[in-house]
Amino acid sequence: MLAALALLLTLPASAQRTDHETFRMLGWNNGCSAAVEDLGYAKLGEAIQGIPIYAWIGTITIPPGHEAQKARWYYQVDDQRDWNAKSAEKTEARLAGLGYRQPGYHEAVRPDPVSPGGDLSSLIGSTGTFRTDSPGPWPDTRWRLSSVYYDSIGACGLLVYTPRGADDRFQLLLARFGNVAARRDRAAAHLNNALALLKSGDEEGALAETGIAAEMAPKLPPARYQHAALLKLTGHMRRAVRELKAAIALDPSYARKWESDPDFGPMNGFPDFAQLMRAR
Repeated sequence: MLAALALLLTLPASAQRTDHETFRMLGWNNGCSAAVEDLGYAKLGEAIQGIPIYAWIGTITIPPGHEAQKARWYYQVDDQRDWNAKSAEKTEARLAGLGYRQPGYHEAVRPDPVSPGGDLSSLIGSTGTFRTDSPGPWPDTRWRLSSVYYDSIGACGLLVYTPRGADDRFQLLLARFGNVAARRDRAAAHLNNALALLKSGDEEGALAETGIAAEMAPKLPPARYQHAALLKLTGHMRRAVRELKAAIALDPSYARKWESDPDFGPMNGFPDFAQLMRAR
C-alpha cells in the first residue's frame, strides 16, 4: 500500500481526475472585486482524501471603466503535495487585510422546477434582470445559474454556474449590473414563486423560496413576513416568531396585520407571540 501511495503521489495533479470542487465567497472590497476560494479534490483511490489536488485563492475584479473580469491568484497550488493549509489561511487573512471584508448578499437558485406558467422560470433562471454588458465568458447550456453573490449596493455581482444535474463544479463570472434593483426584483420573483408553489401543494418548495428571498433581501419586509408565514405553516414555530419579529422591526404595520392573517391565526397563544404582543 505504501509503495502504491508513493507512486500515486509522483503523478502530477493534472493527471488526476477531479472528482469534485468546493467554492467559497470570501468577501467584497469597495469596488467591483470579490475574493474567492476554489478547491479541487480527486476521486477516491486517486489521491489522499480530504486534501485538495489544486487550490486557487485570490480575486476576480472588473477594473473601473471596463466590463471584462480579471483574476489574480494570491495562492495557487496545482499539485496535492504543495498544499499547505496554513498558507491558505494566511492568504485569506491577507485578502481581508486588503479590504475584502464585506459579505454582501447571497441568492441561491434552486434546481427544482419553478411553478408552471408565467415568466418566473425565465426570470429566476436567467440573467436578464441584471441588464449586464459583460462579454463573458458565458457558460454554455450545459451549465445553469446556481448562485448569485451581490455586492452591498447592487452594482456588481458574482454569478456562479454549476453543471445541470450536479453542483460539484463551478464556473464564475463577475458582472456589472445595469439594474441596481436586480436583487430586490429577483427576491420578489422568489416570493411569487413561493406563493405559486404553495398553491400547488409544495409547502417545502415554498419554504425554500421564501428562505432565499429573506436571505438575499433581509431588509425587504414582505420577504421576512412571508418567510415567517411559511415557517409557521411547516411547523418551525420558534423560527417563525423570530422572522415575524424581524418583519415587524422593518415595517411596524405587520404588528397589526399578523393578528388577522389566517396564516398566523392558529399560532395565537404561542408563548413567544404573546411576548411579541406585549412588546408592541
